[in-house]
Amino acid sequence: MQSVTVVTVNRADSVVLVTLLLLFSLTFDSAIASEPTSRQCKIIVDWEEEWELDENFNYSPKISHRYVVQYTPPFEIGQSPNLVDVSVIQIRDGDNILTLNDYNIISAGGQIDIILNSTPMFNDYISLTVESDEASCNRDLSMTIWNQPLEDHEVTRETDWFLSGSDNLNNQEITFEGRGWQKRTGDILESNELGNGSLFLNINSDIQNTLIDLNLDKVWLNETFEKTTLIKQDFEMSGSGLISLDSPNGEGLVVNSNIYEAYVNRSYFDGKMSERISLNGDGNFSLDGGDSESEGGFFGNIHVFEFETWDFDGYRRLQNTKLVGNSTARLTGASEAFSFNLDDFIYDEQWSEGIRINQHQLIKGSGDFSFLASDEDPYILFNGTIPNFHLESEGGETIFDTLIMDGTYSGDAEGSFGLVRKIEDSGTYKNDSGELHIADKIRNEYWFNVSATPFIPLNEELVAEHNLTFEYTSPQIDWENRTFKFTFVEDNGSVIDEYVPNSPIIRQADSPEANPIFSEHISRETGICPIDLEIGDKFPLIGNKNIILYVNTIFSSSSEVDGHNVSIMHWNGTYTNGISKANGKIVNEGKLSGLLFEVNRELIIDLDQNNSQDIILREYQIIDRILYPSVITALENSPPSLDYSGNPPVSFREGILTTEGGEGHLEIAVFDYDTDMISVFVDLSELNLGIVELSDLGTEGDLKIHDGIWTKKITHSGLQH
Repeated sequence: MQSVTVVTVNRADSVVLVTLLLLFSLTFDSAIASEPTSRQCKIIVDWEEEWELDENFNYSPKISHRYVVQYTPPFEIGQSPNLVDVSVIQIRDGDNILTLNDYNIISAGGQIDIILNSTPMFNDYISLTVESDEASCNRDLSMTIWNQPLEDHEVTRETDWFLSGSDNLNNQEITFEGRGWQKRTGDILESNELGNGSLFLNINSDIQNTLIDLNLDKVWLNETFEKTTLIKQDFEMSGSGLISLDSPNGEGLVVNSNIYEAYVNRSYFDGKMSERISLNGDGNFSLDGGDSESEGGFFGNIHVFEFETWDFDGYRRLQNTKLVGNSTARLTGASEAFSFNLDDFIYDEQWSEGIRINQHQLIKGSGDFSFLASDEDPYILFNGTIPNFHLESEGGETIFDTLIMDGTYSGDAEGSFGLVRKIEDSGTYKNDSGELHIADKIRNEYWFNVSATPFIPLNEELVAEHNLTFEYTSPQIDWENRTFKFTFVEDNGSVIDEYVPNSPIIRQADSPEANPIFSEHISRETGICPIDLEIGDKFPLIGNKNIILYVNTIFSSSSEVDGHNVSIMHWNGTYTNGISKANGKIVNEGKLSGLLFEVNRELIIDLDQNNSQDIILREYQIIDRILYPSVITALENSPPSLDYSGNPPVSFREGILTTEGGEGHLEIAVFDYDTDMISVFVDLSELNLGIVELSDLGTEGDLKIHDGIWTKKITHSGLQH
């Protein structure tokens, strides 16, 4: 019987050699005694950042690719290494991309600089070997993305962050406390964070000011990377709170609302930003400056408040505002202002792709009113009825402008009063310059009759009055100086026309402007970096040119991460502006090498050249759980072994393999405590079959997937058995 070697390989790259006769041999090279060198050397990453002009004449950062060989103890001043020989390879997609002309060697000042004219890229492998009279050393490096181990993995983390932004007009704040999840599968890395927090927005524009203050019961951030590229980012928030909307000039609609359902979604995909905001609630409003003390306007309660926007790539594609409630009108009669309760109030406006597709405003009611004009001498009480109060516009044009009021007053003086305002006709009329305009002819008639006067003197004499005026007003609610002509009708029948200069002024409704929460997608520092770091390594992270971080490794230690004892490299760094800083710990061995174990960030980002728009980020993160892999370092891996718990661990299913074309299924039972073994090989060279691989995946004649019995169908072509 021939001896057949079996090799089992697990995910931690442990290799166990077994034979059918359980032969196990180790061969060692003979140790050659030599005198210890007086010096040692090590190779340090010493990358720097430089800027280059691209084809669009924009400056972009790139890595100055350099390594430094340091000697211990250091050379005396004026001394340098002798007989230096350096070799460098940079493997990309299986090929060495370097030639001898692609790197320069400078030996001066007691150290050696190795300068490569290549750029490190994701998944590159770089090996440097240095030999000199004084010492020899080498270093192997693999390239990844900051906080992205090359191996497939799945981890969770705890995260707290505070993000704020401001410019000359606006300021925003978001806080977050929650847990994160990160998973790599091949070239795709997916990251999620889920928790709660708060959102404060103060957004101002020429046509509207918006203040939003929300408590967020859900904050979700999802990012997807393919190698070095951020493919997609979704940032979703929901909660409740307050909102205030008003016009910069103090006119128009003012809303203060309690928000019971708020939703914000910001997405980044293919280089473009999309942001949706949806708010639902109730509250109160003021229109045209109306309040309990004003001489005009409206105010009231809101039963339905809906507000929705969608900004995409700097353009507001959608905006809907809807308010339904009841209101109070402030009217002026007999030189006094009074309140009148109304039944219906509707404000509904919808914009799509810069076009107003719906506009409806309704204020309507009827009823009685009473107010005391004076509670001192003279005492006068007003009582009246408003049978019809109806203001309505739709599609951007006025369709009703009606107010009918009559009443009496009594006390120290008596009489009656009334007001009729309504659209009497619509037609084409000339303005001051003779141009024809479509206008509503509005009848505006007011009377004040005196039937009895007091016997005591009054501060102002009560005089009967009657006014009849016709106003010619353009129905378009967005035009300026809409009333361009007045016709005054005297009691004697005479008529006087008066024109308003420069009226009307034709203008279109102002379409809403995009006002995203932040002009950039939410991001942290990122970029190419080496894994398996050494103390003294320096490299810039230039993947986000707004947030470049210069990393320095300072010392190493060991730490427990979710029950795994791993080597940790401590680091600190400074961002481009010199005042923003970060520090933390990074896993420095095994399958999770390159994963940030813990990090603190505090940075200020200038989004324009005038420093007028800043973003401030404060953040703390720490790894909480390691879900996959179960084994992350070679030391914690348990090697597999032949399984003797049942039948002989190595056998043919048929019992024997015959010669001259005989077929059989070789089965090897293997016990793997960590269940991370990926392959088993058998050396059948003495049967002229070479090294063959067995299967536990239901192929090659395997009867059951992942049962620990590895199988290979063998065909014997020789005479030996």
